[in-house]
Amino acid sequence: MKKIGGDKKDADKLPKVAIIIPIYNVEHTLVENCISSVIVQTYKEIEIVLVDDGNDKDYAEFIERFKRIDNRISVYRHKQNQGLYQVRMSGVKHSNSDYIAFVDADDTILNL
Repeated sequence: MKKIGGDKKDADKLPKVAIIIPIYNVEHTLVENCISSVIVQTYKEIEIVLVDDGNDKDYAEFIERFKRIDNRISVYRHKQNQGLYQVRMSGVKHSNSDYIAFVDADDTILNL
């Protein structure tokens, strides 16, 4: 449970948000657009958790390259397809943030 109140240093720290993106057989361009739209958000206290739900090896290599683009990105891989619920729960398990948000790999987030 989070401590409410505390010293000034804690009050100045923004909460961290995990953005969990399940990826399974989505067109590469859509995945790129999705991840790019998350990276450019003005709120920077995020971790981006990509969960590969058992895509083939070539697709897995495509997803892995995003870790080199932004150090806030991590990638976790399922050996075989487990479905959306399991992928999201895997992302939650591997996150280390105050809040969780889910974005589908074919979504684009507007920067308002």
